[in-house]
Amino acid sequence: MLRADGRVLAGERDCLQVPDFDLGNSPAALAANGRRGEELVLATTNGSPAIVAASSAARRVLVGSLLNLAAVLDAIRTETAVTIVCSGTDGRPALEDVYVAGRLVAGLDGVSSDAARVAERVGCAYGAPLGALAESEDGARLRATGQERDIAWCARESTIGVVPEVCSTDDGVAVVGPGRRSRAPAGGSSGRREGASPGAIGRRERGLTARRAAGGPDNRDPYHRLPDASR
Repeated sequence: MLRADGRVLAGERDCLQVPDFDLGNSPAALAANGRRGEELVLATTNGSPAIVAASSAARRVLVGSLLNLAAVLDAIRTETAVTIVCSGTDGRPALEDVYVAGRLVAGLDGVSSDAARVAERVGCAYGAPLGALAESEDGARLRATGQERDIAWCARESTIGVVPEVCSTDDGVAVVGPGRRSRAPAGGSSGRREGASPGAIGRRERGLTARRAAGGPDNRDPYHRLPDASR
């Protein structure tokens, strides 16, 4: 049973809210709704399967975006090897994913793979994040479904200091907690409003179809950078 006391169900299928769920996956709508629970269950077409797949291949999985970009970089600087997994869209690369991957690559020292270099060039090609997100295929889909405000919302950079981390996995479900909290970025919030409470991110079930993550463990072509081990 997905429903339980204190649990909020959120998710999308083909960019639209899943029937009978409490919320979609629009961050702007989630903030405006103000609904809170002890646990959030999030099921999305691309991101959720990517997190579950990464959890089966790595000892530590962090969840990153433009919103917590600086905090993610702080959390991974001491790692000897880093793999950046892009969830993609329906098994294809997504411009916004590659852009964020490139921004992460640019913030790390060490030797990059060719895939990481490609991502870094994409990250450097835009003067501001909004350009990459608005120009993407998914940006167009959001505009077509009346969710254009999510583009600007997601284009904000380093506004929260929370780095969600996978705590455990079980039967295709990844349990994600708040992980490390970085110091609040200058001019940004502390993450209390937007930081995720512990929750579950699951594979697509009950009519929700699992998608292979582009650039994820199944493709063997992630964007990654190996930091200099001598540092």
